[in-house]
Amino acid sequence: MIQHRPDPQRLATLRLVHGRAVERSQELARALGEARAQCEQARQQLRNLQRFAAQYRGDLAALEGSGADWARLRDMRAFIARLDSADAAQHREIERLDALQAQRGHDWAQARKREKVFALLIERHQDAARAFEVQRELKEIQEWTIQASSTASASGTAQEPSR
Repeated sequence: MIQHRPDPQRLATLRLVHGRAVERSQELARALGEARAQCEQARQQLRNLQRFAAQYRGDLAALEGSGADWARLRDMRAFIARLDSADAAQHREIERLDALQAQRGHDWAQARKREKVFALLIERHQDAARAFEVQRELKEIQEWTIQASSTASASGTAQEPSR
């Protein structure tokens, strides 16, 4: 049974902190979305780079078969080596972005938990306030009933004839 009125200032504070938790959760959700977009963009760049390298490897094979001059073949091989180096760098970038995405996902999940905890605290506070009001009203009804009953019995004894 609730003995004291829940503090309205506490409810206001909980609402303020919950609002900030919601904002933080939304901010982290946007950051997670950006990280996902960056990952997808990096993967697309890798696919494009790999297609480009495959095309150049095909061109190199055709040049080697056609007996092209050595300088051109050397330049083509050097360019393909740079593409392979860019491919490796892009793989590292994707790994970095995957880790960033995972961290942002974790941060967002933690923020959502915090947001839900504050929502639950607000709900419990509101439930306690409603329960307090119900108890207060029941107490008033009981007091009124007792008062009405004692008033009725007092007026009933006063009207009884004495013998």
